[in-house]
Amino acid sequence: MNLKDTILALSCIAFTLQSSAQNDADIVTPYRNGSSYIDPAPNGFEPVYIEFEEATSEAQANTKLAGFSEVYFSGAEINEILKDSTAVGIRFYNAYEPDLKDFTIVAVAIKEDGSEISSGASQKYLISTISDKTESHWKGYARTCVELCRDHKDMKHYAAFFSKSVIEDMLKESGDGIKLIPASRKFELKDKSVKTYNTMMAVGASISKGSIQVAGTAYRKSLEPCPYHCPTDDYLLAPAEYE
Repeated sequence: MNLKDTILALSCIAFTLQSSAQNDADIVTPYRNGSSYIDPAPNGFEPVYIEFEEATSEAQANTKLAGFSEVYFSGAEINEILKDSTAVGIRFYNAYEPDLKDFTIVAVAIKEDGSEISSGASQKYLISTISDKTESHWKGYARTCVELCRDHKDMKHYAAFFSKSVIEDMLKESGDGIKLIPASRKFELKDKSVKTYNTMMAVGASISKGSIQVAGTAYRKSLEPCPYHCPTDDYLLAPAEYE
């Protein structure tokens, strides 16, 4: 084989390998029984690591439907809502903030049964506003923001759970906060059919000169989006959508 043929053959091999590489969004998550939330998650349902290049591409493909491209929460605010001894992690919803007239994320700590920790005198729902700013609100206002997003004709519902231990690991990476971006993945249903559900990816991050700087080497994609892995609708800001 001459040099020209060798180069052509190597190029074909490289193209074949690249073409056969499967993006995580196309991988099927096996069927999962039950609706409880465990920290850490059961084997096979822990967040999966997604390299930055693939994560960025996947987020761009989801941004228009999710309404947001990136959202930041500081570690201090995250730790504050995780202080409750019954908290096993945080559920994040995409939302629309009417005062800002912009899409964002609502974060709330949840218990093992999926119910949100919202009782007491404190405002337990975090709503990220602009890069490094977050506001705490009551459940009623947070529900309004989530419902406004769901009612928007061009938006899809995105909600995902990250366990307390995973969030703590990400905060150790950055020492400051976490960044979230939209994502998707395929999931096997009880009848063995497969459906794509909307989820989120997260990574340790910090704010520098008004911009979000990520830490670590990869994003973590939640394999516990809702719908797919959900509690009863009574435990959600808005009913799970099974379209």
